Amino acid sequence: MPSRTFVELVQQAYKEAGIGGAAPTTVANQIGRSADMVRWVQKFWEKLQNERSDWSFNWRTSTFALTNGNDYYNPETDFAVTGGVREFVRDGAYCYDTTVGINSRQWMEYLEWERFRTLIVPITPGIPKAYTVMPEGILRYWPRPDRANLVTVHEYQLNPQELSVDADVPRLPAKFHDIIVWGAVMLHADRIKDAQRYDTAKGEHDSYHERLMAECLPKLMFGGPLA
Repeated sequence: MPSRTFVELVQQAYKEAGIGGAAPTTVANQIGRSADMVRWVQKFWEKLQNERSDWSFNWRTSTFALTNGNDYYNPETDFAVTGGVREFVRDGAYCYDTTVGINSRQWMEYLEWERFRTLIVPITPGIPKAYTVMPEGILRYWPRPDRANLVTVHEYQLNPQELSVDADVPRLPAKFHDIIVWGAVMLHADRIKDAQRYDTAKGEHDSYHERLMAECLPKLMFGGPLA
């Protein structure tokens, strides 16, 4: 199933909601029921993303270049993380020297800021082996990078995506885009007190939601005997 854009989701939700008249051809400058449906699609997509902080469709892993002598980094401006970081995955981050290769990687421990700040006086140069996220969202490393060619690798969750223009496409896998349609119809039907249409939309929504949870959340791992 192909991905659908913001305006296409609004058009489909408008149709499924049974709203009379032609569906909007753009999300911009709408009024009345068309404006309502634009808002319902936006609101439901935000709500779905905020249900969990571990959706796989908002997960990323990236390699970031460090600068000799600098231990402060803003993920958006220094590392160009579009959309901003909601949360860094604390385990699994590492640093290595690109002139040596990945075999030189050194795992980094995540420390809460309250503990991390006790390590940084006096300032120590070296290859980072610990990091923190400061209260304002800045990444800080310890020891302070002491050479060029150092990179870090992090996993992280992006901030919820906002749909704003016609061509925006949700990060959600295309086969689940209909959950946004039916979620928007639920919001619309709830507003106008259309219980029958709400129940129909909820049934469709719940079917997609169950499959989405199974596919786009971390799998549970159970320990077993080692021998």
